[in-house]
Amino acid sequence: MEINSHSFEVRKANIPNCREIALCCKKHRVPIIVSSDAHFETQVKDHTAALEMLREIAFPEELILNANVNRLIEYLRAHTNILENRKDADAILRSFENV
Repeated sequence: MEINSHSFEVRKANIPNCREIALCCKKHRVPIIVSSDAHFETQVKDHTAALEMLREIAFPEELILNANVNRLIEYLRAHTNILENRKDADAILRSFENV
């Protein structure tokens, strides 16, 4: 599940739905990804709106997969085969840590 900060700006009517989805993910321990879904370069990596909503509902940080690169890599290895065909997959993912 993706929580997308851009939606909080352009789809304000959907904010209650997004909050409800996040609450369901919290209740059922479903991991999520937080995204900026940037449509302009100054918005890249701006997760402010999504993170504020997640703080308001006390969403567990350990369920945010991309809050920690090791957590994301472990999840991808456990639940997909996306990293199997790339020898440099860990390095590529780790390169995003400081972006």
